[in-house]
Amino acid sequence: MADIPEILDDAIDSPEEGAIILARYDQFFDEPVVGLANIYQASFPTNYGDFENIDVQGDQGWTVGTGNVQGSGFSGGAFANEDWLISPEIDLSGQSGLKFQINQEVDLFGSPEDFFDIIISTDYNTGTDPMAATWTVLDFDKTAYGDLTLSPDLDFSAYDGETIHVAFKYTSTDDDSPRWRIESFAIKTIGVEGEVDNKGAYYMYDGSIWEATEDVYYLSKSDYDSMGEDSGRPGRFNNFSSSVNPEDYLPKFLSMTPPYDFAQEEDQLFVIYRFFNGSTVTRGNSYSVINGEWVPYQTQLQFGHDGNKWIPDNTIKYTFLPSDYGFVSREFETIYPDPASNLGRFSSFDRRASGGNIWNNDMLLEAVASVLDILNPSAEVGQKYSVTFQVFTGSVGPETIAVIKGEDGVWAYQ
Repeated sequence: MADIPEILDDAIDSPEEGAIILARYDQFFDEPVVGLANIYQASFPTNYGDFENIDVQGDQGWTVGTGNVQGSGFSGGAFANEDWLISPEIDLSGQSGLKFQINQEVDLFGSPEDFFDIIISTDYNTGTDPMAATWTVLDFDKTAYGDLTLSPDLDFSAYDGETIHVAFKYTSTDDDSPRWRIESFAIKTIGVEGEVDNKGAYYMYDGSIWEATEDVYYLSKSDYDSMGEDSGRPGRFNNFSSSVNPEDYLPKFLSMTPPYDFAQEEDQLFVIYRFFNGSTVTRGNSYSVINGEWVPYQTQLQFGHDGNKWIPDNTIKYTFLPSDYGFVSREFETIYPDPASNLGRFSSFDRRASGGNIWNNDMLLEAVASVLDILNPSAEVGQKYSVTFQVFTGSVGPETIAVIKGEDGVWAYQ
């Protein structure tokens, strides 16, 4: 951790005083050894929100499970589908001798093996038409597996030094609907390897140096594991959820974890954790020692930093998932036909002043409200959201709006 401030200095140009950043890193339990190390890794559902879900045909396709993503065309029977799950841009510059590995479950149910493919493109741009790009099929074993099975290291050297996108293309017909579950995949090269703990710490820039913030604790992989790795326990997927309540675990965890097991009355600590609610987000809660026990100040308290101290803030940050664009497209197809159709095709809101596909501010608010009403139908008056989504202004990039639940129960701009 002593090297992290120097690394932040090199990585972040001209930070503002009071800026806060979460530095996440892998800490080896033992002396690492030379072997294959991950350059890029994605696990599902944790990283699902980073991927584009392109619905070409059908109402089924890729869905999010508790420990994977699943491609299936079955819904009471077989249905024709074609759906692409496309990774964000992966920069492999300067890398060589690459390998690819996937942890997957293949259930053919008598279907042909050519109904799903791993495909790679070097000329695709996120948010554009994937059909206009060039995609190359990666050869891998499609033998049926009844459970998640880790593949061997596949030759990926054709993409040494390239910038790529990886896509998982699922297909079904009205007669055949195999099932494809993906838990994770990784791109590797020669490096150091060993058992690691996924850790993190918050740093604040004081105007001259980055310093670790006090009284803030970020839960690591080993922390979740210590709370149980069985089904229904935090260590199962290294996060909390609506069915795995952080308040059922964290007070006891703090009371058993040095140095917090010897905390004094009224000591306070912010605990930062991962929370799955359709996608995995970062949440926090404030804990204080009251009558010798750690007690949560407010369930799922949100907070921010005003440059001097941490302050309560109920703003929830939410980034549109690929499925949200499809939902909005369908929801508004009869109200705003052209903008909705364009959104469904490219998974980005057209914000250009010219053309017939523009989403103006009022339309954007309607779209965001429709998603929030599904995401949090019981949101209280005064609940705030900071919502980020992809827009097209000549190129694709993020836009964020801040909304609040009004006294009339309607979402409005803050």
